[in-house]
Amino acid sequence: MVRRRAVIVAGITAVAALISWASLSLVQSREPSGDQPRGTTMATSLGVTYLPVTPGVSAYYHLQVDAGALVTEVATNSPAERAGLKVGDVIIGYSGERLENGESLLGLMMACPPGDNISLEIWRGGGVNMLELAHGEK
Repeated sequence: MVRRRAVIVAGITAVAALISWASLSLVQSREPSGDQPRGTTMATSLGVTYLPVTPGVSAYYHLQVDAGALVTEVATNSPAERAGLKVGDVIIGYSGERLENGESLLGLMMACPPGDNISLEIWRGGGVNMLELAHGEK
């Protein structure tokens, strides 16, 4: 009886190890390869997906800014699209707050009530532009 329990426990342990290995393999296979930056975030109240800009991200994409939010996608008919935001823009300011020293675009948006008018300071092609839009507007 003891021997049978030992075999069952060993079998369960082997199956658990196999499941853990398979799960880890699946997660690893979905991550970008090489030194490609990771960490895209969806900012639904604006209608954009962005990548937080760090010095490493800036170097990878040859940006001229070391902080902000690199826009990777703009949703159709979103407040961001209507305001003129484009893929490749870097949001460097949100309603007067600069996105530097670890300041998070998502954190600033969460602190802003829906419907408030906001301004985005955008770095685009070596210059800075200002865009106005309503936060959380559909």
